Amino acid sequence: NEQRILAEIASAAAVGTTIAEIIGSLSGALGGTVPGAFALYGRLSEGTIIYDTVAADVAPFVSSAELPLSFDAAGREAQATGYCLGSLQKGRGKENPRTWGEPPDAARETLHRIGRGLGLHRYCLVSYSAAGTAAGMLMVASTDPGYIFSPAHIALLRRIVRIVGPAIEAVRAATKIAHQSELNELVLRSLREGVILLDHDANVVFTNPTGAAFLEAVNPGGSARGFEELALLLPEATRANVALAVTGNQASSGRARMVVSGHERWVDYELVPLDEDPYRLLVVTSEVTGAVRREAEQQKQRDGWEQASRLVALGELVGGVAHELNNPLTAILGFSEILSSGPEAASVREEIGIIRKEALRARDIVRDLLFIARPAPVEQTLVAMNDVIGHIERLRRADWARDGIEVDVDVDLGGSPVWGNESQLSQVFLNLVINAEHAIGDRGGSIRIIGRRRRQDVCIAVSDSGSGMAREVVDRVFEPFFSTKQSAGTGLGLSLSRSMVVAHQGTISVESDPGIGTTFTVTLPVYDAAPVSAPFETQTDGVPTHSAAADGRAVRVLVIDDEPNLRKLCQRLIISLGHSCSVAQDSATALALASAEDFDMVLCDYRLASESADAVLAGFVEHAPHLIARTVVATGAANDVAVLELVARFGLRLIAKPYGGEEIAAEIARAALLRG
Repeated sequence: NEQRILAEIASAAAVGTTIAEIIGSLSGALGGTVPGAFALYGRLSEGTIIYDTVAADVAPFVSSAELPLSFDAAGREAQATGYCLGSLQKGRGKENPRTWGEPPDAARETLHRIGRGLGLHRYCLVSYSAAGTAAGMLMVASTDPGYIFSPAHIALLRRIVRIVGPAIEAVRAATKIAHQSELNELVLRSLREGVILLDHDANVVFTNPTGAAFLEAVNPGGSARGFEELALLLPEATRANVALAVTGNQASSGRARMVVSGHERWVDYELVPLDEDPYRLLVVTSEVTGAVRREAEQQKQRDGWEQASRLVALGELVGGVAHELNNPLTAILGFSEILSSGPEAASVREEIGIIRKEALRARDIVRDLLFIARPAPVEQTLVAMNDVIGHIERLRRADWARDGIEVDVDVDLGGSPVWGNESQLSQVFLNLVINAEHAIGDRGGSIRIIGRRRRQDVCIAVSDSGSGMAREVVDRVFEPFFSTKQSAGTGLGLSLSRSMVVAHQGTISVESDPGIGTTFTVTLPVYDAAPVSAPFETQTDGVPTHSAAADGRAVRVLVIDDEPNLRKLCQRLIISLGHSCSVAQDSATALALASAEDFDMVLCDYRLASESADAVLAGFVEHAPHLIARTVVATGAANDVAVLELVARFGLRLIAKPYGGEEIAAEIARAALLRG
C-alpha cells in the first residue's frame, strides 16, 4: 500500500505543473491511510513558514495565495527532529502542548479558522531539507477526530515530503522564471527603445515592436541575409561599428541619420556582442529625431546670437571708420568740383572726373557701411512682394536665358502685403538672385524662388544648384567685406541686405550643402497696421538749385565745422555760387558771429571737436532763436539716435556727408525761398 501511495504521488509530482496539482494529489493518495486527508506545503524563509493556499477548498478562508506563519514551538521541533504532531482544534493538542505555547497572531488564527472550517483535527508537520538545509514544511491533517498519526504513517509522510518537496520547489522556480520572463517581455515590449536580438546569421531571434519597426525601415521584408548584407543597408557611418561588434567582439554605439518613408530620422544605437549560442548581437535603438531637431534649433539660435553679436561689434567698428572717412571724402568731392569748374582744369579734366567718380564710389560704400551699422529710417508703404519678385524676374529673364539658367518662380502669398520700403526690398532680393547666378557660374544650373505665407509672416526662399558653401563660409557670409567672389564685388551685399531685412523687422537665414547648393530664406511680417514712422526725407524736388537767389540778393551763410579743410571748402563753394559765407570752428565763435550779423542759413556739423550741434542750438535758443529754423545739420551718421532726436526736437533739416556743390546749392536755394 505504501509503495502504491508513493508511486501515485511520484507520478503526480512528475507531471504536475502547479503547486495546487501536486498538493491536491496527496489527499487522494492518502485517503485510505489518513482519514479525510488535507495537505498544505510551505517554504521556509528567515524563520517563517509561507504556506501556499491555492487549494480551492481553502479559498473562502484566506484573502491571498500565501499564508506566512512565524515559527512556533511545533515548527522549531519539526525543523530539529524532522517532524512534529499537533492539533488544529484548541484543547486537542495534549500530546504536544507546545503547539499552543506561542502567542496567537493573525496568520495563526487564519490557520485555525481553516481547521475549524474544514473540520480538521490532528496534523503532522514534516520538514523537507535540501543540501542539508531546511527548505520547506509539509502539513497533513485528518478530519477524523479519533485518528492518531502512527510511527509508520509518520515515516511514510517523511518519504512523501522527499518526493513532493523537490517537485514543488521546481514548480516554484519554473513559475518564478516564467513570471520574470513575462515581466521582462512586458518591459521590453513597452520600451520606447527598440530591442533586437540576432543570431550568428543575423536572423531575428527576438524584437519588440519598436525594434521591428526599425528593422522594417532598414531591411524591408527581411531581404538581406547575413551581417554583411545587412550592414550595406545601414547608414555608411554605422557599418564600421557593426563590423567592430560582430567580428571584433567589441561593444560600440553611435548616432545615425536615416531616411524613412521620405522623412529624416535620427537614431541612437548600441551594439552589444554576445557569446552565448545561438545569440550573437544585441541591438538597442532609440529614435532621437525630436532631440536632434531641438539641438539643431538651439544651436541655430546660438549661432544666430553669436553672429548678431559679431555683426553688431563689426558694425560699430565700420560705422566709426565710415564716419571718419566722411570728412576727407567731403573735401575730395567738393574740391574736385571746384577744380573741374576752373579754366585750368581743361588739361586734366579726365583725371578730375576719375577722382570724382571714385570719391562718389567711396561715398556709396561709406553710406552702405553706415546703414549696416545703424539702419536708417526710410519712407515705408504697403509693398506687394509678388510684384517685387515679378519685377526682378522680368529684369533678369534675358540674362537667365543667355546663361542657360533654369528658373522656377513659385510665389503665392495670397495677397499678403508687407509694410516696408519697396526699393530696399527689391535691392535685397535682386542681390540674392544675382548671388545665385554667380554661384551657378557658367556651368549651367537652376534657381528656384518660392514664396508662401506662414501665419503672420511672408517667407521667400531663393535657392540655387551651385557648388554650395562650407560651414565656415556660411558662418561669415553676412560679415561686411567678406566675399566668395574673390576680386568681384565689395563684400557688402549680404551685410547690407541683412541690415535692410532687420530694419523691416524680418529675418534672413542661409542653408548650404557643399556640392548641392544654397538657399537664402527671408521672412517678413505681414502688414497688420502701418507702424508709426516719420523718416527723414532728403529729396529736393521742386527746389531750385541755381547759384543765385531768386531775388538776386546773396544768401548769407554761417558754416560751423571743426575741420579746417571743410570750412575752406564750404566757403569756396558758397562764394562760387554768388553768396557770402562766414565760418566758425565751435559754438562760442558761432554765437559771436550770430550776434554781430544776421544769417539766412546756418550749416552746422553735428560732431564738433569737443562738443556737438546741441551746444550750438542751445546758444541759439538763448541768444538767436530766429536762427533755429534756418539751421541745417550736416553729419556722416544721419541715422544716429542722438542726431535724429536733435533734428526732431527743433524741426531741423539734415544733410548727409559727404556732400558736394549740388547739395549745398539746394539748401541755399531753400533758404532763399524761406527768406522771402
